[in-house]
Amino acid sequence: MDKKVGVWLDHEKAFLVAIDGKKETRTMFPSDVENKTKSHGGYKYPGVAGGFEIVSEQKIERKRREHLKSWYRELIAELGKADRIFLLGPGSAKTEFLHEIENNRDLADKVVAVEPAEGKMTENQIAAAVKTFFGNSKAGEAVPQYRKAPGT
Repeated sequence: MDKKVGVWLDHEKAFLVAIDGKKETRTMFPSDVENKTKSHGGYKYPGVAGGFEIVSEQKIERKRREHLKSWYRELIAELGKADRIFLLGPGSAKTEFLHEIENNRDLADKVVAVEPAEGKMTENQIAAAVKTFFGNSKAGEAVPQYRKAPGT
């Protein structure tokens, strides 16, 4: 049986819709990126009562990227048995996730499409988009557009 997985994601959460024959499974994965990358450490400035911390923006951004990479690896582990993968979502998270998937030889060729989605979507809207995509008999049979060389 062909297991198809649609993944809607932004930097806050991912929503996976797995379709295996007639069975559909929906799973939410929060990233907690904002909670995990709050500033800790840095220089304590004593000039104000109680002081305040000065934390390098680079340090905060590095922690954020590290946490996102770890979260992407967790999501990749969930995709392990997928035969075809459809990525969608607003912003850059879907392409960042795609780059992590491409580092995994077992999954790299299973991504059949990457599409933008407008803003927030409900769980039912995401599931409908995934079903519509995979309901198209040609979905995933051609070379995905994002993998084609420019001008072809």
